[in-house]
Amino acid sequence: MGYLSTSTHPKNMNGATNMVNITWDDRYMALARDISSISSCNKKQLGCVLVSLNNTSITGWNGPPEHMEQCNPCPRLDSPSSTDLHNCRAVHAEQRAILRAGRLNVSIIGATLYCYFGVPCKDCLLSLIESGISEIVCINDNYYDELSNSILKEWINTGGKFRIHKPQGD
Repeated sequence: MGYLSTSTHPKNMNGATNMVNITWDDRYMALARDISSISSCNKKQLGCVLVSLNNTSITGWNGPPEHMEQCNPCPRLDSPSSTDLHNCRAVHAEQRAILRAGRLNVSIIGATLYCYFGVPCKDCLLSLIESGISEIVCINDNYYDELSNSILKEWINTGGKFRIHKPQGD
């Protein structure tokens, strides 16, 4: 991940001014994209990054729980999105990030979630909101279903922040 190796400081490891002008939003979204490649899900590869107020990054990707084999064959491979979820044993990317933060004792109150996909599903939105995150950044505003869209709108009306990531230069 060379584009992330420029350090968190304006000077690189040699002390020279960093010539790469990449925003933190771009960095976190690129990390979420790269994390999605960890997914072993045959249907969709999704990744996200939770960034705490002290800039600790917790990653999540969809797929079976740790130490469990991937579903083969995938029982939902030919199902439309948001259907047959009762047949899916994957942990959602957002769920995994929340659970990993808890396991690592990282507070995500006030955190920002970067999703390399659209609006999270209803269950993930509710978990994120209850966890105390303050902002969700997605690559688009495609929502999972009408209920997730309704929950997102209500959360925004109560002070939650949602935005679409616009890569630098676009």
